[in-house]
Amino acid sequence: MNLEELEEKVAEALLSGDDPVLEMLRQQYAASVVSERDLTGVGLFIHFDVPANVPRVRPAHILLDDVFLDLERVEHGVMAMLFVNHGKLDFIEMCTVEGDWPDEIVLRAIGFSAPKPGSTDECELGEERDLEVVRKRNNWAG
Repeated sequence: MNLEELEEKVAEALLSGDDPVLEMLRQQYAASVVSERDLTGVGLFIHFDVPANVPRVRPAHILLDDVFLDLERVEHGVMAMLFVNHGKLDFIEMCTVEGDWPDEIVLRAIGFSAPKPGSTDECELGEERDLEVVRKRNNWAG
């Protein structure tokens, strides 16, 4: 899998869900272009340029950080985060939990993390996103 294919799958997961804010962010993503890719050795940053005529979202600052990747040759996985600043997509960050970014990308799975029931500091992974947790963390109503 090449980097652009991985970016597409990660963006799809980060922007998934039946919510008007996420729908507007999907519209921004569809209209945007990648302005820069920065490889860090343990991950990468993908920066976006969103056209000025594409509507902005509220809240103006959002962090979507509930996506987790299982890549071959990355023992503890990869966190994926999307940053929205000033109402528009800013960048996606992917980083290994431990160790280096692999030379060859082999995606085994993408999942969503959510607080483990009854725990304040543990998470569990699932196939479905908990939009209530996402909304609560980012102070927006559903």
